[in-house]
Amino acid sequence: MQTGKGDSTKWLEIIEDDEIEFFENNFKDNFEEEKHYIQVEDGYSVKYGSLKTYCDKTIENLINKIKNSNLDNMKEKMKEKSYNGMFNKLCGHNIDYSRWEFDSLVTYLNSHELEKVNLKTYNIENFNAINDSEIYRIAGTVLGINKNKHLIYLLTTDYSVVNVKFYNKNTFLHYNSSLDANNNKVDSWFKRGTILMITGRRNNDLFSACKPFKSNHLSHFIIKVSKINNSGEIQTETEK
Repeated sequence: MQTGKGDSTKWLEIIEDDEIEFFENNFKDNFEEEKHYIQVEDGYSVKYGSLKTYCDKTIENLINKIKNSNLDNMKEKMKEKSYNGMFNKLCGHNIDYSRWEFDSLVTYLNSHELEKVNLKTYNIENFNAINDSEIYRIAGTVLGINKNKHLIYLLTTDYSVVNVKFYNKNTFLHYNSSLDANNNKVDSWFKRGTILMITGRRNNDLFSACKPFKSNHLSHFIIKVSKINNSGEIQTETEK
């Protein structure tokens, strides 16, 4: 939403779940309500000029801090312990680097966690390779969720970010629930970082989740990948 021509009078809508979380964790406490942002029905409307000023000041402070640091002392510390040594000390020797990358950066720098899995064994197709006419299974890691639109955002095995739409509201609420059938607290299957296999149809850039026909070889609608072994075999959950 924009209320003026210049940057100082431009307002930005923040309505996606991930955007709201990021704003509340990094900006909200530093801004004054009504002056820098206002609450709207689906989230926030934030003054562009306020965001830009805050970010510019933060970067300036970081640059000054680096300039004033004792660089020689920093270099000596780096010589004492190699990057790998520090990494192993902090994260452990048997770390899953792909999982660590995603948890830290919300992306994969080297390889997707599903890369070592034989996709054909589990009837998984690359999203960019399927057409709009048949039912397929895709797989990927949950990036985020839009509860209002019943969408999840999936980072697939071919590094596409796919909008997965659930047209059945009850199905969406079931898998997104934080309670199981016995009212015990559990993680939503749509929590960021969850690896899912989902059956559905492609509709241009959208993937419509739907249950397969009884005659279809894809026996389950949505499957959670709970573990990927070093051999590429996966352990799954088919019921929430």
